[in-house]
Amino acid sequence: AYAVIKRAAKAGYVSGALIQLLAGLAYTDGPFAKPSKEMLPRLLAGGQINSHIYSSLGNQALMAGDVDAAVQHLKMALAQDPGDPSIQNNLALAYIRQSPENAVTAYKLCNQALETVPGHPDALSTRAEIQMARKRWAEARIDLETALPSRPRCETVRGLLVRLYTELNETGLAEEHRKVLEAI
Repeated sequence: AYAVIKRAAKAGYVSGALIQLLAGLAYTDGPFAKPSKEMLPRLLAGGQINSHIYSSLGNQALMAGDVDAAVQHLKMALAQDPGDPSIQNNLALAYIRQSPENAVTAYKLCNQALETVPGHPDALSTRAEIQMARKRWAEARIDLETALPSRPRCETVRGLLVRLYTELNETGLAEEHRKVLEAI
């Protein structure tokens, strides 16, 4: 698969799917991690779809738990595509996971995303995570309970609900969500 990606990149066929594959490979422990990491800067130097490259790198870093790299890449992506709600949401998530001190900035970014895509369950769960960091349990509850019907098998939503209900001393609800989370 890596050989196909490499040939496609050399031929100038740079697509979003190619970028996502490279970014995904760059954050693995496999043999193609290093060559993928080396290829991405070459693609960035080409200047074709840099916001997508930065966004993909940021998302992969976020999933790998490297929030500092996620913030760095997603800030670059947002600078190039400031109206993209997906980038706004993911940067908000990276900011709040980086530090609770980023809550105000994260909240503003998340709300910008929700202005573009009202009621989007991913943005609602991000805003709930931000609200939980701010100890605003009622607001977090509303967002999570609104997101749940659209994402009933989402580990993030279920995990946040477990934390929320545990914090609110609603142990029965916390336990039910924990059971669903374990089944997922």
